[in-house]
Amino acid sequence: MEVEIPESDINQAVRYELVNLKGERILRGEGRVADLKAELNSRVGNLATGIYIIRVFSTSQTYTTRLLKN
Repeated sequence: MEVEIPESDINQAVRYELVNLKGERILRGEGRVADLKAELNSRVGNLATGIYIIRVFSTSQTYTTRLLKN
């Protein structure tokens, strides 16, 4: 499974959190976009089947999307 994080610069510092539909934080991390993509993609494979919300925070914007794990 591959998670895409929108980016304008792969060296931009961001942080992310992954929450379940109950609002419980499952994962979180921070660093450069390029590093977080690899980290998040490796960790998503271990999640239980379900729907999750990914939020990515940069200095100028917040990106939110759903993730369906089969």
